[in-house]
Amino acid sequence: MAPPSNLGKRVKGTQVCRPFIYGTTAIPFGPQNPKPPGVPDDHTHSWQVFVKGLDDTDVTYWLRRIQFKLHESIPNHTNPIN
Repeated sequence: MAPPSNLGKRVKGTQVCRPFIYGTTAIPFGPQNPKPPGVPDDHTHSWQVFVKGLDDTDVTYWLRRIQFKLHESIPNHTNPIN
């Protein structure tokens, strides 16, 4: 008989390494990227944070949650994403 499967269970003492890329993009507001309503006048760019797999591979099968911690001056500066 085959041993029981540990799929989906945590295993103590085991490490798994998966490569991924994280970063930010910033785009100045202008004709191609209009400023949304309610954005303060002194904000000059829209920006986005991202996490993705190498060569745009799907990471959702091993990555379930990410928490971004931004500067405290930004509203909602701690953002968990599921």
